[in-house]
Amino acid sequence: ILDEPGNHLDFQGFNWLEEFLLNYPGTVLTVSHNRYFLDRICTVILEIEEGKGTLFSGNYSDYRFRKMQEVLSQQVVFNQQQRKIRQLEEMVRRFREIASARPDPEWGKRLRAAKSRLVHEQGHAVDRPGLDQEPPVFSIKTEIVKGNIALQLNECSVEIDGRRLIEGADAELLCGQKAGVIGPN
Repeated sequence: ILDEPGNHLDFQGFNWLEEFLLNYPGTVLTVSHNRYFLDRICTVILEIEEGKGTLFSGNYSDYRFRKMQEVLSQQVVFNQQQRKIRQLEEMVRRFREIASARPDPEWGKRLRAAKSRLVHEQGHAVDRPGLDQEPPVFSIKTEIVKGNIALQLNECSVEIDGRRLIEGADAELLCGQKAGVIGPN
C-alpha cells in the first residue's frame, strides 16, 4: 500500500520506484495525484465517488476516457428526461386551463393522470451528470508589489551539515513567474 509514493523522490528515485513497481510480482495499491505515474503503473483504477467504489480496468487514461463516455451518456439520458418532464409540465398546464374552463369531468381525470405521470417522471429522473460542474474558485489577496523582482540571488551558496548543496548560484525571479528546483535529493 503506497500513499503518494513519489512525493519526496527526485527523478532518479522516482524512475527506480516505477521500474521496481512494474517488475514487482505482487499486488500494489497506490494513491497518487500523479496521472503519469498512474498511467505507467496501474492496471486497474478504483474510483471512489459519493461513498461508492467503482473498478475500471486499464490505466488512468483508460479510466478518464471511459468515465467521460459514461458522463456523456448520462448527459444524453438526463437531457431526454428533462425534455419529457417539460412536455408533461406543459400538458399539465394546458389540461388545468381546459379543466377549469369546461365542466366536463373527463378533463379533471386527464389532468390527474398527467400530474401522476409528471410526478412519476420527476421521481425517476437521473441527477445532472458532473460534466459541467465548475471547479471551485480560489483567490489569494496580496499586497501591491512595488518592484518587479520577487527573488534575486547573487553568488548564493547553501551548505547543510558540511555538505554543499548550492554554490555560486545566480538567479532572478520576477513577479508572476513560476520556478521549479530540480536535482538529486
